[in-house]
Amino acid sequence: MVPALLPPPAPFKLFVIAAGLANVKPLQFLVAIFVARGLRYLALGVLAVYYGDAALGLMRTHGRGVALGLVGLIVVGIGIWWFRSQRSRPLKP
Repeated sequence: MVPALLPPPAPFKLFVIAAGLANVKPLQFLVAIFVARGLRYLALGVLAVYYGDAALGLMRTHGRGVALGLVGLIVVGIGIWWFRSQRSRPLKP
């Protein structure tokens, strides 16, 4: 269900293929996709009704800063992950 909730650039086809390889039952797969996509579009519709104009204004004024902040957090997270993975490796003699 998680890949069906993600926005369009997410690699959804890979998860569909993986579900087929994992022998997921077709009815179970269809119900999961239907529920997840329904929640996604319902949530987007509700958010658009309540916050549409305010969200657009916020993105126009602060969009670049928010995007740079998210990129910074991602870079810091990758750096922490890399540092921890290097520390946990045994030293070669």
